Amino acid sequence: MAERNWHILFTKPGKEKKVAGILAKRKIDCYLPEYKSETIIDGRKKVVAGPLFPRFVFIAAESPEASLLKESRHILNFMYWKSVPVQVKQEEITAIKEFLDEYTCTRLDKAEVTPDAHYRINNEIQLVRKGSVVEANIGTVKLTIPSIGHVLVAEIRKEKAEEFTLVKDSLIGSISGS
Repeated sequence: MAERNWHILFTKPGKEKKVAGILAKRKIDCYLPEYKSETIIDGRKKVVAGPLFPRFVFIAAESPEASLLKESRHILNFMYWKSVPVQVKQEEITAIKEFLDEYTCTRLDKAEVTPDAHYRINNEIQLVRKGSVVEANIGTVKLTIPSIGHVLVAEIRKEKAEEFTLVKDSLIGSISGS
């Protein structure tokens, strides 16, 4: 089975969830990646969620069809790059889903748009050596999505170190062995 490509709909500000809901009701395969972050509101920790890519909704389609633009008044257009609709590979959508399931995305950075490149994940962990103990303070995990020119960045604090134990253990092994 051939991998399907995804396209990006550009929406009016703050209408991403509404557009995704309308498309889902019409049985159009769409994906709205959302971030979750902990904030303190009125002295309590609360989890706030919102669209990860402002004004973007991903749709699975063979080709961008003008009829999709009529599905909602909140859809402005397809996202274009060099006069061609942006195509996002299925493997990139899967990588975004897995990244967001695994980590809390703390920020979204810009990157160079390279349509033919593959996505990649980088792990950067700051390790501190105290005597014979190696301790991880902050870990940064980055997912680069080249077709849309963005990097998802998750910072993992020391108290959440269990979330990256596999990476931490392999790095500690390589530092301890040297």
